[in-house]
Amino acid sequence: MKQTLPAEPEQQVSQARAADGKCCANRTQSIVDNRQSTIAQRQLIENMHSSPKAIAQRRMAQLFENNARRSEQRFVPPLFEPSVSASTYRSGALLQKAGVKGEKAGQLKNVVRNNATTPIQRKIFFMDSATELLKPKDKGEGKKQADIFKLLWNNEFTQNELTYHKERFVLEAEFKKAIMDALSGENDSLLVKDETSENPSLLNMEAFVLSAIRNLGPNPANFKVKPPAPGSIGVRGLNSKFAFKYVPENKDEKKPGYVANIASYYAEGGVKKIAKKYFDEAISGSDDSKANKLAVTIGLNSFSPIIQEDYNARRNAVENAVDGLEIPSYPINFRGFGFLWEPNWHFKEEKVDIQKLRNVLTYGSDAGNRKEKFKEVQKTLSENYPYGVFRETVMGSTHTQDLVDRLKPYNNPVYIHSGDGDAVGLKVTNDRDTGVSDKGVLDKFTEHLENKGTGAQIVIGGYNLYNLNQTLLLTEIVKADNRFDNYLNGEKINKQKPSAKLEDYKEEHQVFLKQKIAQIEHNSQVGNRYDRIIRDAISDVYPKMLYPTEPNMLIKAYDTKDGTDFFSISLFENKKLKNQGGLWGVGASEGRIFKENLEKEYEETGGDGKGFVDWAQGASLPTDPRGFSRHLLVSGYEKFPGQKADWPPFAEYEKSKENTDIPLLDATVQQAQSYTSAYRLSELYAQASVPSGLSKESYRKKLGEIKEKARIAFNTVETVVKKMMDGSANLQFLQEEANRSTGSEKHDEIAKRIRQELLAKFKFYNDIK
Repeated sequence: MKQTLPAEPEQQVSQARAADGKCCANRTQSIVDNRQSTIAQRQLIENMHSSPKAIAQRRMAQLFENNARRSEQRFVPPLFEPSVSASTYRSGALLQKAGVKGEKAGQLKNVVRNNATTPIQRKIFFMDSATELLKPKDKGEGKKQADIFKLLWNNEFTQNELTYHKERFVLEAEFKKAIMDALSGENDSLLVKDETSENPSLLNMEAFVLSAIRNLGPNPANFKVKPPAPGSIGVRGLNSKFAFKYVPENKDEKKPGYVANIASYYAEGGVKKIAKKYFDEAISGSDDSKANKLAVTIGLNSFSPIIQEDYNARRNAVENAVDGLEIPSYPINFRGFGFLWEPNWHFKEEKVDIQKLRNVLTYGSDAGNRKEKFKEVQKTLSENYPYGVFRETVMGSTHTQDLVDRLKPYNNPVYIHSGDGDAVGLKVTNDRDTGVSDKGVLDKFTEHLENKGTGAQIVIGGYNLYNLNQTLLLTEIVKADNRFDNYLNGEKINKQKPSAKLEDYKEEHQVFLKQKIAQIEHNSQVGNRYDRIIRDAISDVYPKMLYPTEPNMLIKAYDTKDGTDFFSISLFENKKLKNQGGLWGVGASEGRIFKENLEKEYEETGGDGKGFVDWAQGASLPTDPRGFSRHLLVSGYEKFPGQKADWPPFAEYEKSKENTDIPLLDATVQQAQSYTSAYRLSELYAQASVPSGLSKESYRKKLGEIKEKARIAFNTVETVVKKMMDGSANLQFLQEEANRSTGSEKHDEIAKRIRQELLAKFKFYNDIK
C-alpha cells in the first residue's frame, strides 16, 4: 500500500514541535535559525500541517468524538481520513471497547497507523481478528456481509439518515446503493466487533454512513417540469412602481375609460416604453384628458430559476426592469410591478417545494455537475409556459382594481384593455385596410362602442401584419435558406446570428433578399386580411365562435347601465381571484378559456354570443410575429414534417411529401390562427357549439361529430379564398358562390355569410360597383 508521508517522522515532528513550544513558552525573545536546511524543514512541516489531507485527517478525529445525533444534523458531511495521532489513539480506544488485546491489537494499530496518511480502503474490518472482508469468497463470507449490511441498515442512525436525505429528494434505493457501494468500494473501513457473533456491533457506523452518502443529492433524472395545472404555479410578487393622478368627477355625458393591462416577460423588447406608447399613440386629446380616460398596469415576469445564484440574478433583473419602466412626464395613473412564477417541478410523481429543492442544491454536494444538469431539465419549461397565469396575475391584481376605481368618476363604462408588451404599434389600420392609420386603438374602440353599444362583455380587436420588421425578416431568410454561405467579403456566415445589414451580402443575394422580403410581407398581409374579413362576417351571425385575441381586446370591468362589476363576480372573493386558472386558465389557450369562463359567469353558455361577444371591425393592431417560428408569417420555407405523427391535422398524409416544401397557397391558408382554412373554421365552430356539462369522452366524441358535419360547408369558404388568392376568382364565380346553399344548419348559414362578405370585399378592393 502506497504511503505519501511516513507515519513515524510525522510523529517525531509533532513531538519536537510540542517540546519546542513547551521549553520556549516563557521566553521574551527568540533566535531565529535561518539556515537553508532549517527553512526547508519548517516549510515541510507547515505544508504537512496545512495540507488538505492533514485537515481531512483532523476532521476524522472529530467525527470519532461526535455522537450520532450531532452527525446526522450535518448537511454536507466532510471527507473522512483520520490523522495519525488521533487514529492511533482512537484505534486503541476502539480496541479496548471491542475487547481486543495482545497481538491482534498490535496488528490493528499497525494497520491504522500505516494507512493513516492515505485513503483507507473502504471494507468491512473485523476488529477482534484484525482481518478484513472484501468481495465474499464463499457462502459463509457472503452471509457475514449480508448480516452486517442488515445490521447497518436496521440501525436507528441509518434510518434517521434515510429520513433526513429523503427529505432532500434522495430515493431510498439511492441511499441503499450508496451504502452497498461503500461496503464494496475503496475508501473507508467499517469497523466491526466479534466476527463470530450473530449480532456483531458496528463501532464506527455513524462515520461510515456519513462518508458513504456524502455525495448523495437530488438526481436530475428523477425530476420533471410538468405542464401547468390550476393551482400548481406559485407566484411571488416583487417590487412595484406607482404614479398617481386625481381624476375629477365628470358631470357631463360619460364615455368609456380604459385600464391597459400588460403582462410581459421582463426582457421583452419594447415593454420598457409601452406605457408611454399607450398615452402617445392609443388615445387622443390633451395630456390631462387622456390621463382622465386611461390608466396602465404592467406586470413584468420571469420564471423562478432553480439554482440560487441564477434566482438572485433573475430577481434583480426583473426588479431593475420594473424600475426602468418609462411613463409620460405629465401626471397619470400607473402601476408597474414584478413577479416570479415557479415552474411545476415534480420529484417522480410528487410536486416539489421549489425553495426546498433550491436549498438542497445550494448546500448539498454538486457531485457529477448536478446543478448544470438541473438547468438542462429546467429548459423544458419553455414548452409549458403558464400564459393564463401571467394575464390573470395582472388583471386580478389590486393594482388593476385600484385603477378601475380611480377612473369611475370620469368614465362609464370602464374597460380593461388586454395588450402585449411587444406591441409594434397602437395605431389601427386605415379605412381601406391597406396599412396603418393615425387613429389610436382606444379611439377606434370608443367609436365602435358608440355605434354598436356597450352591451357586450368582451370586444375583440384582433391583430394585423402591416408593420413587419424587415431587418428581422432578412435574418430569418438567411437562417432558413441554405444558398447563403458567405458574406460579400468572403467571411463565413454564422447561421445562428447572421448579419442584419443587407449590404453585407453578395450583390446577387441582395437582389434576392429584397424580393423575398417583399414576397413574405405581401403573402402574410394578404392571408391576414382574408382572415379578418371572415371574422367580420362571423361576428354578424355567430360571434361566440370568435377567438378572443389576448393582445388586443376589451373586457368590461364596470358599467352602471347593466350593473357590471367585474371584480365582484363569483370568480372573485373579497376582490381576490378564488382559484388559479379560474379566469384565464393556465395554458396557451388563455383567450378561449377566458371567454368560456365568462360565458358561464354571465349565463351565456347557450345562444350565438350576440350581446356578449363583439368584434370591432377595423380595430386590429400590428403584432410582432417574432420570425418564422410562430407561423404567423407566410415565408415560403414551410415544410411538411419528417414523420406522420407530426403532420398537421388539416393535411392529408403522403409519405413522398415528408420533409418537402408545403405549397405556398396551402401555407397561406393554413397560417397559424387563421380562419381561412376549412379545418380551422370547423374546429372553432365545434368548440363553440358543443353542449356544456359533458364528460371528457363525450365532449371529444361530440366535438368530432360537429367538426365532420360542418366541414362540408366550410370547404366552400376555403375554395373561394384560395381562388381569390391565386387570382382565378372572378366576379361571376364569387356571385354564384355567395348565393350557393349547402344546407340549413347554423354552420351552413355561417359559411354562406362568409362567402357574401368575401364577395363584398372583392368589390371593395377592386372598386367594382
